[in-house]
Amino acid sequence: PNAFKPGFAVSTKQGIEIDFTKSEHTGAEGLRILEAKGGRFVPVTEPFTSALFRKVHYGK
Repeated sequence: PNAFKPGFAVSTKQGIEIDFTKSEHTGAEGLRILEAKGGRFVPVTEPFTSALFRKVHYGK
C-alpha cells in the first residue's frame, strides 16, 4: 500500500455498498472500521462520533 493505492476503501454514507478488489481488506464507513469477509465488508467496530460531531449533527 501507498498514498495512491492504500489497499482500503472509504464510504461517506452509512449503508452504501462499497466495491473493492480481492487485494483490499480494510474499509471505513461512518468512522467505523470494516473488514472484507466473504466478498462483503462487515463492521469490526461501532461507529465513532466525537462530542462535537454529536452536537453539530444531533443537537446533543
